Amino acid sequence: MQTTRQDGQNRLLKNYSLILLLLICSQTVVALSVKDMQTMKDLKSQATQYRLNGNYQAANQVSDQLKRTFPGDGIGYTVSLNTLTTRLSWDGNNKAFDKTFRDDASTALKLCRARIKTSPEDYRGYYHCGQAYFALTYLNALRGNYIRSGTNGTKAIE
Repeated sequence: MQTTRQDGQNRLLKNYSLILLLLICSQTVVALSVKDMQTMKDLKSQATQYRLNGNYQAANQVSDQLKRTFPGDGIGYTVSLNTLTTRLSWDGNNKAFDKTFRDDASTALKLCRARIKTSPEDYRGYYHCGQAYFALTYLNALRGNYIRSGTNGTKAIE
């Protein structure tokens, strides 16, 4: 069976179409401007100050703002996880935030995995995954799930 010129052109067109489709679909992680990066950094610093001063409500408001402003980035979720981890360090028996903790960790992991897949050179994906796994390590250890805690700890290091 001999390939005709038309077959070759059709195959080439299909390949170009596939490449174009992949490029369009891969735009889920949008590069941030310098101004956006500075805004993100400033809000993260503000939330950290609130958290370290024990003002968890203000820290949560900032993490919610980060989630709204940068929905495709895990920063709002990792800031929330850091706040919840700090809060639990003062009262490990408080289970009122476990669902929020797990939901935010799940979302952070979904976002960071997507970032790593589309932009493996971007450190933020690895940072957010590490933060989420560390937070889950802590929560699972507090709840007596030591095997799960160890598994998450290993993933945080990877």
